[in-house]
Amino acid sequence: MQRGTMPYTIAVLGAGRVGQTLGCLLAAQGHQLTVVACRTQAAAERAVAFIGTGQPCTYDTVPLDAVPYGQGVVCITTPDAAIAPTAALLARRQPRWHGMTVLHCSGALSSAELQALQPCGVSVGSMHPLYAFGTPLADPEVLRGVHWCIEGDMPAKTVARQLIADLAGLVSEIAPEHKMLYHAAAAVAGNLITGLLSLSFGMLAHCGIAPEQARAMLVRLSEGVLQRIKAEGEVVALAGPISRGDVTTVAQHLQQLHALPPLYSAVYRSVSQELVALAHRKGTSAAALADIEALLQS
Repeated sequence: MQRGTMPYTIAVLGAGRVGQTLGCLLAAQGHQLTVVACRTQAAAERAVAFIGTGQPCTYDTVPLDAVPYGQGVVCITTPDAAIAPTAALLARRQPRWHGMTVLHCSGALSSAELQALQPCGVSVGSMHPLYAFGTPLADPEVLRGVHWCIEGDMPAKTVARQLIADLAGLVSEIAPEHKMLYHAAAAVAGNLITGLLSLSFGMLAHCGIAPEQARAMLVRLSEGVLQRIKAEGEVVALAGPISRGDVTTVAQHLQQLHALPPLYSAVYRSVSQELVALAHRKGTSAAALADIEALLQS
């Protein structure tokens, strides 16, 4: 364990993909994982089998001494709708938790979901990884360099920073009232991009290109664009007809899209308006961009 702080004693409540991954990786960093709780005993036992340590139990049977004072941390990694009820259940079962820290991992919700625990002397916060967990992961390097957003009271944020540092992650702090907009931004970058690619695959299908080939062609293109955005920013990385002020090509794109379901044209028009704004910043002809914008809005 390469760290200057003492290890924490950690309980994981809600051991799905995120909970199992965090439990496994934090235990590998030398933290003591005591309790792994799920809605059912069977699910908890499966989670412990994956993590390799911890006492399986249900939410109703979490031992009252699951984590000690001072260095005790409870990570709530349940679905969002279960965070507040889980906090309320814990508050009823063990009302004096002075000096402990409770963190949830929701991207959309703030630490206000844990308010039932604050009268118990608990520090509360949230720590959300910007990472798509398809399955539980045990690779110790999997979260290296991943960005996390944290918020909450100061002691909880300090604990969150230490845990994230142990996972080699990067921390940004966010105001509680901005969590949902932050989550929407993550959904655009992490989810809507899947929809955009699916639409582009559909366009190539109309050209007679097989799905596997369409994915190979367009994912490679997108990977290159993402690398340019990472290296140079979105304005410099912008390419294509709007970047050039090519009104004719945009008009022909729209003409071709009329033959497809309306969603294709609607998405092209709406997202292209943001590209017009980027092209203005890049220095593309204002007159040409005005003509393109008129086409997009017609």
